[in-house]
Amino acid sequence: MPKCVKESTNYGPQAQAAVAKFHTAHPQYRAKGKANDPAIGPKGWAALFRLAYDK
Repeated sequence: MPKCVKESTNYGPQAQAAVAKFHTAHPQYRAKGKANDPAIGPKGWAALFRLAYDK
């Protein structure tokens, strides 16, 4: 995560925007039937780790 984004247990606007951006770029990981999916599921997390760490 960029250093400009502070770690927090609060699911605030920056986290919501990041999840929305991820779902826009990778709609296959958005929950089916939801226009706005506030969460990233297990397959989405696996994809994020692959993108972040090339694994």
